[in-house]
Amino acid sequence: MIEDILAGGHDDFRLLNVDPGPVQLEVFLTELCVHGRTWCIAGNNDFSLRVLTELPGQIQTDERRLKQVLLNLISNAALATRRGTIALHVAASPGEFGSAKLEFKVLDTGPGIEAGFLAMLFQKNQRPDQEWPGTGLGLYIAQRIAKNMGGVLEVVSESGKGSCFSLVLRVPACSQTPLPAEWQPLESKLETGGTAVAHGPPSGGKPPGVVLEKLAAYALQGSYSDIDKLLESAVFSSSCHDGFRIAVKAALDELDFDAIHQLAQRG
Repeated sequence: MIEDILAGGHDDFRLLNVDPGPVQLEVFLTELCVHGRTWCIAGNNDFSLRVLTELPGQIQTDERRLKQVLLNLISNAALATRRGTIALHVAASPGEFGSAKLEFKVLDTGPGIEAGFLAMLFQKNQRPDQEWPGTGLGLYIAQRIAKNMGGVLEVVSESGKGSCFSLVLRVPACSQTPLPAEWQPLESKLETGGTAVAHGPPSGGKPPGVVLEKLAAYALQGSYSDIDKLLESAVFSSSCHDGFRIAVKAALDELDFDAIHQLAQRG
């Protein structure tokens, strides 16, 4: 998908189709927390979840697309912030019968974004500065996914004072077994990670530098197929790289090339 968008001619969003289905918010939020913790380790950041209101236990939306948007926001916050905090806030307000308006906010204590750049932030190939890793497509794609889901993605930021990205969307909701305000996932589920990787690559789990350089280059190019082939190559056949491979594969599944580029750094 990234390669097609880079090639141009796909601004009609057909590549970002939405396929709604049932989503259990307890499982969904737990997985987001696992990824959030993983990405915050590299920058010595703390990650937290705040459920501000009671949430419906189940909603109807495209889980994969919603996850792509929120993981992009969380990974961006982790990349921008050092020795700070990243928080995911979730709130719901009732809509018409059987629906709810959900608001997801990702807040960070990073350097913030200069006012002159905010207007261009969601445009294609835009990055706060040339040193920022990645393709510059993450927020461009995230905003288009949000629109296809009937939602709105916005940002409030000030240089030196962190950023707050918010996604608001209305979804069909089931009120049975709601999640209470201040709900937190069980620590045991965060430790095991469910279907995600709990703590990223273990110490010493990274492959040789030449492989990391290839991986970083592929991430900058948004080359899904090259990264996938690299993960299947002989260099990752050793079990000592399992943690690193799983972390990269999890990011690849979410099309999060910025996170892959961060994982490929040698430090």
